[in-house]
Amino acid sequence: MKITPDENTGSLSGRISFVNIKDGNDGPWGSIGVITDDSYMNKDKVKVERSQAITVEMKAHTLLALAEILNKGDSIHLKYVLRVDKWKDKTSGLDRKALKSHCTQIVSHTSKAAKDCLKQAGIMKSPQQAQQPPQQAQQPPQQQSNNAGWGQPQQPQQPQSSYAHEKAN
Repeated sequence: MKITPDENTGSLSGRISFVNIKDGNDGPWGSIGVITDDSYMNKDKVKVERSQAITVEMKAHTLLALAEILNKGDSIHLKYVLRVDKWKDKTSGLDRKALKSHCTQIVSHTSKAAKDCLKQAGIMKSPQQAQQPPQQAQQPPQQQSNNAGWGQPQQPQQPQSSYAHEKAN
């Protein structure tokens, strides 16, 4: 039996719901909210929409450097570790603790504007397009003659390499 070492890492992808920077007792700190899509198909093959809101703590210098480009609606993929934060409650004087996720790496970030451009160009599917049934394949355009006039669109010619010529012989 192989025993694997304990590991305290995770990965999270979703949309940014907020960016928060505050001054604390030990200096500035921050967090971002990430909304993840946790939808699934039930036994009747009906999609059940479900999402989770997760707050991820970040180092202040990282968040301050990225505050200008991280916006609500942007897509983000990050890695995190779980930590137990402990503190003394100011009103009751009791010791408190909470399990929190702390970002260790931002793997990727795509702005909402960039995603919208990719969807508009047809490079990225929107959720509505992904749910539509596939359409019939379109017929390829007809070949045009090579003697098209100046300014007329022409089909690009495929160059033949000498290697392809040698393989044919």
